[in-house]
Amino acid sequence: MDKKDTTESYSLLIWQQFGEEAIMYLIPNKDISDEMRQYLIETHGSYLNIDDSTEALETLNNAISENSDNCFSTEDNEKYNCIWHQYKLEIVKNNPFNNINITHVYESGFAL
Repeated sequence: MDKKDTTESYSLLIWQQFGEEAIMYLIPNKDISDEMRQYLIETHGSYLNIDDSTEALETLNNAISENSDNCFSTEDNEKYNCIWHQYKLEIVKNNPFNNINITHVYESGFAL
């Protein structure tokens, strides 16, 4: 993935699914609200089913979900359902990601 416009910046979310895989999301920083940025910071290094479940962890899980049926929805976080699924990176052998301006890296996830 070569980006011609390197002026746009991104955050990389590495979502660990222990027992299966790590899934990466390359999210444009312009698409991360202040509230969601705080959730990313708060949940960095935390995992559903290992750490105490928090609204922040559940909201991140909702944001990357493929469909709303898999979400821990409440009235407060429902607006974030599936908003970042579109940024899931597809890993293609011998086709690395180049020239991407990543300003933040967060790691969180789910223990199966």
